[in-house]
Amino acid sequence: SKFLENHLLGGVMIPGTTKFEKRNPNPSGRVPKWNPDACTQCNQCVFICPHAAIRPFIVTKEEVMNAPFPAKFEAIKANGSEFGAKKYALRVSPLDCTGCNACVEA
Repeated sequence: SKFLENHLLGGVMIPGTTKFEKRNPNPSGRVPKWNPDACTQCNQCVFICPHAAIRPFIVTKEEVMNAPFPAKFEAIKANGSEFGAKKYALRVSPLDCTGCNACVEA
């Protein structure tokens, strides 16, 4: 059995196996693009994504400016008084997205 061969009995998995699950190129060729103007920050798209390809972030202005491509890093003011001047951003991982379109329908 492969379970015995790879020492996977008892529900224990070796860490780092997700690197083998990447879907590049995306089988459908479609990756959703976040529309900050229409976003209500409800995170429904994040919850419904079956492959956890959509990730929300609360960032400071400094973190936005220190991003690898700050001109392309879209962020909007985070909803909620507890966030103060922080920004909200969504990122979609093209390596994890299968293009199932569930997030668009959410």
